[in-house]
Amino acid sequence: MKNNHPDAHKFFLELYDAFSDEIFRFALSQTRNRELSLDLAQETFIKTWDYLQKGKSIDMGRAFLYKTCRNLIIDYRRKKRFESLDAILENQVPAELADTEHVPAGTEIDRQQMMERLKNLPSQHYEILVMRYIQELTLAEIANVYKESENTISVRIHRAQKYAQKIFEDDDTHAYE
Repeated sequence: MKNNHPDAHKFFLELYDAFSDEIFRFALSQTRNRELSLDLAQETFIKTWDYLQKGKSIDMGRAFLYKTCRNLIIDYRRKKRFESLDAILENQVPAELADTEHVPAGTEIDRQQMMERLKNLPSQHYEILVMRYIQELTLAEIANVYKESENTISVRIHRAQKYAQKIFEDDDTHAYE
C-alpha cells in the first residue's frame, strides 16, 4: 500500500482499516499488557497521521507501522526501565497467539510450551521471530523496519531459528535426565 496520491486522509484510513488489529497484536506480543498495547497501537497511528500531514509519503505502509510501533515499544522500555523480556514472557500467552497455525508439522510441542521455552531467547531473536512467523511480515517488510537488507534479515532469522532450536534441544535433553 503506497501513499502515491494526495489524499493523505484516505490513505491513512486504508492503513488503519488494514493493519490496526495487527499492530495491536504485535504490541501485545511484545508487552503482554493489553492496555499498554492499545496505547502503543493508538500512538503508532497518531505518529503515522502526523507523518502524512507533513506531506511525507510512505512506500510500505505495513512496514512503516511496524517500525513506528517497534520504536514506541523501545522508547517505552527505556523510559520506564521496563521489566526484562523474561519477566514479560512469564505472563500468560494471549489467546490470539495460542493457536498452532505456525508451528511446523511434526512438532511435538504445543504453542504455550513453545512460548514458554522462547523466553530464553535474547530479545532481538524473539522479536524477529515474532515478526516473521507470528505477524507474518515479509523479509522486505522486516528489512524496512530494521533498515537492513533482506539478506541481512534472512541471516538474522536463520540465526534466531538456530538459537531457538538449541534451546528446544537443551530443554528436551534436560527433560529426560
